[in-house]
Amino acid sequence: MSSTARTPPHDPAAEAALLGSILLDNQNIDRVIPLIDGVDFYRDAHRDIYRSMRDLSKADQPIDTVTLTKHLKETGRFKIA
Repeated sequence: MSSTARTPPHDPAAEAALLGSILLDNQNIDRVIPLIDGVDFYRDAHRDIYRSMRDLSKADQPIDTVTLTKHLKETGRFKIA
């Protein structure tokens, strides 16, 4: 038997679309939180962005590019590829 690990199914475009939908309409996060956890994202960057979005929502803060970038930097999640 081979011991090679299989890559789990994933769709980076779908992940990005979900995150984009939250940026466009912050109320979408309320529909997503009960269904999706940060570990559900395949890409680390998407996972970090989602967790920051969730944190902002829980703190009753707007989710936009300015607040999101600031939160990512403050939590050490901001990474440039």
